[in-house]
Amino acid sequence: MTTNIDIPPAAIANTTSQATTTTTATVTATTTPMTTTTTTTATTTPKKREKRDKPDQKYAPTLLLPKTEFPLRADAAVREHQFRQRCTTDLYAWQHENNHGDLFVLHDGPPYANGHLHLGHALNKLLKDFVNRHKVMQGFKVDYRPGWDCHGLPIELKALAELKAGTDRSALSPTQVRAVAQATAQSAVDSQRQEFSSYGVMGDWENGYKTMDKDFETRQLMVFYEMMNKGLIYRANKPVYWSPSSKTALAESELEYKEDHRSRSAWVAFFVDQPVWTTTPWTLPANRCVAVHPKMNYTLFKSNTSSDPNTVYLAATDRMDEMKVRFAPPKAKSTTDAASATVEVVFETLAQLLGQDLVGSRYQHPLTGEKSLPFIAADYVTSDSGSGLVHTAPGH
Repeated sequence: MTTNIDIPPAAIANTTSQATTTTTATVTATTTPMTTTTTTTATTTPKKREKRDKPDQKYAPTLLLPKTEFPLRADAAVREHQFRQRCTTDLYAWQHENNHGDLFVLHDGPPYANGHLHLGHALNKLLKDFVNRHKVMQGFKVDYRPGWDCHGLPIELKALAELKAGTDRSALSPTQVRAVAQATAQSAVDSQRQEFSSYGVMGDWENGYKTMDKDFETRQLMVFYEMMNKGLIYRANKPVYWSPSSKTALAESELEYKEDHRSRSAWVAFFVDQPVWTTTPWTLPANRCVAVHPKMNYTLFKSNTSSDPNTVYLAATDRMDEMKVRFAPPKAKSTTDAASATVEVVFETLAQLLGQDLVGSRYQHPLTGEKSLPFIAADYVTSDSGSGLVHTAPGH
């Protein structure tokens, strides 16, 4: 038996306040002699929300809002590369095509191709870039070809140091050493070119020069040949810094001094007689003059400890205490020792004069006997040490 019954919404569980429609429940009852089964089913359907009407599109074109082509984000990984390309390579090509002023050539003093860049490289290249960009703004046609110095002992030493362990360096021929050094220099050039590019330096980086290029070496030989034909090349002796390990001359910048080294100095009597203190006694044979300070006071004196009491000596007045140490007996090593020595050092002052009064006087070389060597005036002479007179030899 089936019966339809209307049940109010409030009587049904799990209904919400939004369910306002009438709910119909169907109850089915089946009767048998022994059992009775009842089934109840409830169904609710909420009302859908009404969609809002879209605004009228005819007013949108009337809104004059500002617009920009600038991106909302910096995106530096992409934009920085674009800006660098535009401000360096593209700008260099543009000014070659569009600037019609005079040609401005900046010859690049090349960096050494033996490692990565440092602050000194940055300062050098950026200052050159300032000049080039200023000339571009003035309308000049700028020509700037960066270069690299690829020759020299430091590159060779670095190349040999980077050889595989166990390599017998002494077994390498000069040609093999040059090949290894060339590879080391080329590697440094490639890395430095990339690092210079990151600085934003404008130039013809694709056509940079290297001193190891064959055409560059050929032009250098041609220049040397022309200098020989003009008599500008000659052979002569010259003192140079020498490396006993590399068996080659060294530049002054390659020297390393031992800080705790103590050099022996020497006191030498020149006839007129003036004691001269020098830290380079091995250069005495090359002595050509004695330097004095033109405004320094000098004293002529005799010493009671001299082998010849009639010998007259000359020294800076401010160094007379030091002179007593030098004229004291051998055991006296300081001014205090000299004062307490058995034989007291006594000086007899004969005269005092300025260094400029000595200029033009002559003396005799203590080793060669050569006469008529001059006193000269020099501002570098001091009374901080020595005798106030400086032995001078060319090239030292």
